[in-house]
Amino acid sequence: IGGSVNYRTLEPTRTFHSAVELGIDNYGGTSPSVRITGSTPTHLIDYAFAYALNGTPGPLHNYPVAGSQLPLDYGAAPYFINGRGFAGSPIGLVASKTPQYAGLPGEVYFAPPIYVCCYNLNTQYLNRAELAKLRFNLSQQTALTVSYLGAQSSSDQTGVQASSLTPFGSYMNFSSFAPPPGYTGSVPAGTGIPFDLVANLPLRNSIQQSLFQSELRSALGKTTILARYYAGTDNQYLYDFQQATNESFSGNAWGGAALCGVGVAFSFSTLTCADGAAPTPTYFNGQPTSFTSGDAQLTTLHQDHLRGYSLELDEPIAGNLITLAFDRSHHDSIFTEDAPVDGVVGYQLAPGSGQQFTTILARGQFAVTPRLTTTISNYAIQYTSHYTGDGGVTFQDSTHAFDAPRLSLLWRPNVDVSWRFALGSSIAPPYINLLSAPAQIPQPNSVPATYFNLNTNNGNIKPETAFGYDLGFDKRIMRSMSLSTDVYLTNLHDLFLPSTFQQGTYASAASGGKPLPLFINQTRNLAFARYEGFELALQNAPLAGYGFKLQGALQRGYPYNLPAGFYDTAVGPYTTNLAIISGANFQPSGLGYNGLVGRVPYSTGYGELNFRTLHGLYANLGLTYYGPNNSFNRPAFGVASAAVRVPLAPNASLQFSGDNLTGAYNQAYFGYFDGVPIPLVNGAHGAKTGYVGTTDGGNYGPATLRASLQYKI
Repeated sequence: IGGSVNYRTLEPTRTFHSAVELGIDNYGGTSPSVRITGSTPTHLIDYAFAYALNGTPGPLHNYPVAGSQLPLDYGAAPYFINGRGFAGSPIGLVASKTPQYAGLPGEVYFAPPIYVCCYNLNTQYLNRAELAKLRFNLSQQTALTVSYLGAQSSSDQTGVQASSLTPFGSYMNFSSFAPPPGYTGSVPAGTGIPFDLVANLPLRNSIQQSLFQSELRSALGKTTILARYYAGTDNQYLYDFQQATNESFSGNAWGGAALCGVGVAFSFSTLTCADGAAPTPTYFNGQPTSFTSGDAQLTTLHQDHLRGYSLELDEPIAGNLITLAFDRSHHDSIFTEDAPVDGVVGYQLAPGSGQQFTTILARGQFAVTPRLTTTISNYAIQYTSHYTGDGGVTFQDSTHAFDAPRLSLLWRPNVDVSWRFALGSSIAPPYINLLSAPAQIPQPNSVPATYFNLNTNNGNIKPETAFGYDLGFDKRIMRSMSLSTDVYLTNLHDLFLPSTFQQGTYASAASGGKPLPLFINQTRNLAFARYEGFELALQNAPLAGYGFKLQGALQRGYPYNLPAGFYDTAVGPYTTNLAIISGANFQPSGLGYNGLVGRVPYSTGYGELNFRTLHGLYANLGLTYYGPNNSFNRPAFGVASAAVRVPLAPNASLQFSGDNLTGAYNQAYFGYFDGVPIPLVNGAHGAKTGYVGTTDGGNYGPATLRASLQYKI
């Protein structure tokens, strides 16, 4: 109602219908589903039920990758190799040879002394979804609908989120094997270890979501009454070990390390073995080797809850329609992390943190002339945030109000042409995690850490507001062909700005005790930004024969009128916001610098040729175009897809489909550093170091082929 809730799901029917479907993919995955709709004999109750399952091993199945001794740092010291105390830090770092890169890549890179093979990556994914909906027909005018929508999923995050430290720039891998002097094994020094951050890191993710809704629809005279109550949950649980467990892994090892005696730990305070003896240089050349360290427990739990209710009244008056609506919703969240090795145990978003939103809508739809209609509306919005800046010890409240008027016009000079115009304002209140913050403990970006983040809250952050305009034109060129185009302009104010700047270094067990860069993160507001663009779509959709789709967009999304000192902090000039450039499309944040939002592509498009018959045969061949500055951080590219649906009988059909058939960026993992680099603003002011930002190169994924059989009863 009023844009607050809009979950469109399978609707009940007055007659019985059912369908079953079974799908498979080229990785061995299956996706069965069943749905049933109908009504009781007296039509007092209509119903709809559905169940769907989607499970697949994905593109990586026991995919072997090499690692190093780095996972020792997932657990606490002391560290052991083959039961002997390891005299050193699990993280081997050397100075970078590429100072032009901002942050970490311009300062250090990994140089592990031990090469370990192998760890198997998997991309297993499983999702279940359920729907139950009952509609009680209480009278000719009154119906009560209640429904449940749920989903549960689990995945192997080690493979699903796998990243490769592939060469960036043109000089080396970010992690390269660096054995100590005296090593003469078969794996040569300098061998890249691209999966060093994911090898031997078991990580699972579990998500449960549910939404309950009840809707009462009735009429009082000419007035239509619609009331709704809804409640939902979203729980996400990420873990490697769910309780205190020592880190332990093994593999064939090459390289060398200084080790103490069997069962003897190395003392970092005295820099000697616990028995007083000096560690002994030890070398490996493919021998089976075991690695152990202390408690490696890591669990994170996100819990989001929402509940709310709405009431809408619609009154027709002299061919016009007047609407009044009230909506109130409450959202609360918690986030807890248990990672003793990092010194992080407890709530990062404390219980009690939440927000309440209230919206009153007044809207009129008027027929000005037989060919001209207009809609005038106003949203009176109020929201209250209950947040903490000290991990839940104390809480503050803030309340804000906003008025959002909107106007739209629709002119139909004839049956084949329509002109559309709309203008209006909107608001996006800050998320609760931008307001609430835990006790101030720096967090490692990964285990092992390559840098640390310290998130600080900003209780004074303003909401984002916008005012936009859209002019559109639609024309039916012939019976089955139509043209649609839009041009739009939206001015944004107080855009959420996640500022990042380096403030010294920080050390913890996650970094093996070594000081690593500490980045301060705080969301502020950027006064002025703008989105503008042009969209065009042409399609031919005949009942039978050949058809096509051609659609594309040119768009800009950029900041302007940046204030003085925008790039400065107390640390010095050009120390923050370096990827935000006035007049240039938005760019993302990265290691050692911050942008504003994800990249906004300058152009996008889609083209399709299709064919259909009156008997149900359908086929298409399409190409999706991702233009420059796309969210994959890749040069402009296209992705080909195709589908064929063949009717086998009046109630059965078989469909084949394929995606990324030409293999564009088809690796099964993303590249940590191999995206299109970002020129930072300090480079335009004579910077010699840190003036280029690295980006991760997104992967679209390997070609995926699917087949599905549907049977209707």
